[in-house]
Amino acid sequence: MAHTLQIIYGGTTLDLNDDSDIISMDYSIGTPRRGQETITETIKLRVDSTSVANLQTEMQNINRALLATKDRRLQQRGARVYLTRQLDGEANTYRSEILDIESWPDVKAIHPKPFWDAYLVVYYIRVTRVAYWENNSEDEIALSNNAGVAATGGRVIYNPSNLTPIINGIATISYSTTDDSINDSEDGLG
Repeated sequence: MAHTLQIIYGGTTLDLNDDSDIISMDYSIGTPRRGQETITETIKLRVDSTSVANLQTEMQNINRALLATKDRRLQQRGARVYLTRQLDGEANTYRSEILDIESWPDVKAIHPKPFWDAYLVVYYIRVTRVAYWENNSEDEIALSNNAGVAATGGRVIYNPSNLTPIINGIATISYSTTDDSINDSEDGLG
């Protein structure tokens, strides 16, 4: 199994090492210093395709990830954008939220020959991400209320600061302004 490196946002996955159109040529996972909250890394890609149109499509996909990241950062809307990795031999996939991203073609790619004739562009992505990796799988936490056993699949959780207190899902507690007493018709306060 080869290393996997992806950018994921919403339902979109951009594979940065799919061994066909995009190949990661250089990526060194940065090690944050103590107290460092973000880390910036550069990924060197080889974008290789069967036509100029397909080559442009691959580069547009990279730029869409860039726009999704900037939209998330500036407007606080849209899906979070993650850089995910699974190194050869690792059982789990890990992700790190991307906070900023920029991309540019290699200087040589600006000159159309020989790269565009070969449908090949060396492309760089600079990613600023949170300084940690987290497991990419999410688990549902088992919750219980006072009427049931811990389970997944959804439980009703009541806010204790509601104006109408609820015990076991039934509104039976009342407050009397006459004598400043709290009463429960179901004897739940007993």
